[in-house]
Amino acid sequence: MKTSGQSSLEFLLIVAFSLAILIPASVLFLNYTSSSQDAVISSQLFSLARELSLTADLISSIGVDSWQTIEVIVPPVVNEIVLYSTPSFQSDLVIRHGSPESTILVVSDAYLVNASTFSCSSGCVLPVEPGLNKIRVQNILDNGISYIRLSVVS
Repeated sequence: MKTSGQSSLEFLLIVAFSLAILIPASVLFLNYTSSSQDAVISSQLFSLARELSLTADLISSIGVDSWQTIEVIVPPVVNEIVLYSTPSFQSDLVIRHGSPESTILVVSDAYLVNASTFSCSSGCVLPVEPGLNKIRVQNILDNGISYIRLSVVS
């Protein structure tokens, strides 16, 4: 009549062995998925910055009064998109993102400005929201200088 105690001990050993395998495997899986999620978000942000920069360069090369509206998806981790234009008529497009803030920088040959100003030497914010945004990239001429204006349209 001692077999029921032996069955309980065997059952406990099987459960303990299963948990000993399952818990480390779960930890490894969670670490892998969180690191791959960071890689996916970084890839999305770089793709966003690259698309904006390439479209601005294209519109700049086409000429004055040309424009194109592009649809971009902004991930929810984006804090802000800032344009910095230098006197050499090159611009930096900076995407600040994340909780410990990091940045993605893409250089454009076009002179980028936002809808509210023609001077972005100290930084101009492009007012995007998380999700789908339509951004108009427009080549405008002001006082003989060609600007590429980025503006969010509805």
